Amino acid sequence: MWRSTVEPLRMSSPVAIPIPIMTTTRPLTDFLLPSYGFHDVMQHWDVETGLSSLSSLTRVIGYLLVITTSGLQIPHIIKVLRSRNCEGVSVLSVAILLHSSSANVAYCINKNFSLSTWAESVPLMAQYITLMCLLLLYRGQQRNMLVFVVLYVLMMLPLMLGVVPGHVVCYLKVLTLPLTLLGKVDHIYNAYKRGGTGQMSKSSIFLLNMRSVGRLLTSLLDARDTVLVLCYAHACFWNTLITCQTVYYSHRRRRRMREERKRREGERETVARGDSSASESSGSSSSDSDSEIGVETIRRRRRYNGFTPTVDGGAGVPRN
Repeated sequence: MWRSTVEPLRMSSPVAIPIPIMTTTRPLTDFLLPSYGFHDVMQHWDVETGLSSLSSLTRVIGYLLVITTSGLQIPHIIKVLRSRNCEGVSVLSVAILLHSSSANVAYCINKNFSLSTWAESVPLMAQYITLMCLLLLYRGQQRNMLVFVVLYVLMMLPLMLGVVPGHVVCYLKVLTLPLTLLGKVDHIYNAYKRGGTGQMSKSSIFLLNMRSVGRLLTSLLDARDTVLVLCYAHACFWNTLITCQTVYYSHRRRRRMREERKRREGERETVARGDSSASESSGSSSSDSDSEIGVETIRRRRRYNGFTPTVDGGAGVPRN
């Protein structure tokens, strides 16, 4: 379709590629750029030819998203494991994200979409399952964790094997719209109530926002599916709000840390000034006592040698 409507541009003098490079890169080229023949792309390659096909470009973008966002929740999982604390992580939000990834995988398999449009959802499912198990484990709900894993596997297998009818899978995918709204609003409200994001990883939030924006582009240009476009546009809006909220709370936290550091430095300077003034006062009192002791010693010596000391401790006059 795109080959007939978008005519590739040719340069007047195409650059030839050496034969060893052509041989080694042929499988990758055939996989990423199927709309062009191998000799058209590699023997007569130029920049305009490669970028003129929107389907090929969006497929490359899709695979880049698969590579960069497959480990989206790994920083979040590591942060929870290190702190052994699930503060700031909503079970409802994680469950909705798990449903969204699972429904996306089932829907794309049912529609036979290219792997470039949904492949990262498979490792994301595993990461959301791990995160949900950690949340239940650190809350002392080990039995609920086992029940959750068993029920999820029993419900997901029919969806991935194609046993469930297509319209049911479509309804499950559309159901992510109100569920995403509920989960994102809950996340924003909890962060506002705590005044921070808690154990939520900033890198995971930024990657999630990048994925939603990229998937909105690939859904428009590659998959061209209305349900996917609506779901990713909806997720992109709320993920952008959460990203802005995260940036705001991070900036406010750094500002509070700077103010606290300045306050502590001021307290240290005040304590140091008090210590120095106390040492000076003690030094002056000790010097006064030393001078009094010196005057008394001089008086005793003069009295012993037959002189009458003056009041100020001078040499005095001899006795008669």
